[in-house]
Amino acid sequence: FLQHKCTQHRPFTCFHWHFLNQRRRRPIRRRDGTFNYSPDVYCTKYDETTGICPDGDDCPYLHRTTGDTER
Repeated sequence: FLQHKCTQHRPFTCFHWHFLNQRRRRPIRRRDGTFNYSPDVYCTKYDETTGICPDGDDCPYLHRTTGDTER
């Protein structure tokens, strides 16, 4: 869910993102068995208001708010 931008403009009835802070990165498993980002370590550079991290999708840390329990 929320990995692709909505093209239908139906924010309450679809499973795509409408604002950058709703976007989720796709977890990718590497050959060594690790993933492209940690599900346990929060990014200190991530701006939860704008949904922007200076490292973008290359950031190895979690881009969610600390109080968010949805994973």
